[in-house]
Amino acid sequence: MDDPILEAVYYSHPFPRSSEALTLLGLIFDKIHFPYVSLPDEGYSFEELDERRAKLINLFEKEAHKPIGQNTLTMIIALDFTHWKQWANEFLYFPHSFKDSLKVGESIPAGATEEVYNLTFPPRKNFEPYFDTFRTFSVSPEPRQSDSGNIIYPGDYVYSAAALNYAAQKGLPIINDEPMLGMPKLDAGSLKHNTSALASALAVECIQFVLPSIPKLDFSELLDFRDEMKPHVKRFRLAILRMAKTLSQHIEDGAEAEAISNAAKFIVETEVQPLLIELREFAESENRPWHKQLILPLRNLLRPQFWMMPEQAALAQLGDKYFSLLTDHELSVTEKDKQLRRSPMYYLLEMQKLSR
Repeated sequence: MDDPILEAVYYSHPFPRSSEALTLLGLIFDKIHFPYVSLPDEGYSFEELDERRAKLINLFEKEAHKPIGQNTLTMIIALDFTHWKQWANEFLYFPHSFKDSLKVGESIPAGATEEVYNLTFPPRKNFEPYFDTFRTFSVSPEPRQSDSGNIIYPGDYVYSAAALNYAAQKGLPIINDEPMLGMPKLDAGSLKHNTSALASALAVECIQFVLPSIPKLDFSELLDFRDEMKPHVKRFRLAILRMAKTLSQHIEDGAEAEAISNAAKFIVETEVQPLLIELREFAESENRPWHKQLILPLRNLLRPQFWMMPEQAALAQLGDKYFSLLTDHELSVTEKDKQLRRSPMYYLLEMQKLSR
């Protein structure tokens, strides 16, 4: 049986715009899809990339209160993603090549981009919004004529429309962490038997339960935590998949998407929370220190008969008892640690430490 994997399509922008958003995605999902976003694998050096980034940061700081600000910020984030692409390729997935990304306009149903825009901003008379189909720039300070060393991503609203269409084709849930960005209402009933979508909803509620405030991890910290937690994530995923069946039973046909979130929250509060509390109490319970465990045996040993024994025999008997108790103590600590790590909620327990 293949390991359970949680995947989703990022809907809000071509790239998450904050470390908190990236951290949240990295803690919940195994793989995040960014359709029609293409980052180069070659054709540049890290020195060129850093130089390009430094110049854009300087420009962004100067133009922060002008329209160019957000576009420049996206370019800076794109350079960061390019820098970490080879290390984060299991987590961040860019399914389209540079040439395929140029065709993003052909992949979107007619009127889809306008629909996303109108859900965000009510239509206005005598106003026709303009949409950039895609943006492209070189990762090095000097422009490149070839595809090598160039970044391409869809423009605002075009990306979101393309993400919706891509998610529908792949049968994947979509993630929107931008409250102001409108998105079509989803029929919860149609997702009733979509295991990936239901498991994702449960995972999101679990993370929000254990992390009231999202920690700010940079790429390296996030990747290190994901690598450390790999053995424990599988058990967590399996538990989530089992609960997805319960969540499906809570959803009525015709219900709106909010019903999924409410039902997932109920399951987390009634099934996950009690397990997590028990696990935390077990983790925080102290093993009786080995030197206290030695007191009673010492009382038995240090009786008059003990002093009548030859010196070497008495010390040998005391030493054997000491090392026996110390070994038993170490074994009990090791066994407790193994029990903690076998729990499907150990991943959530370790995640809580991030916020401390």
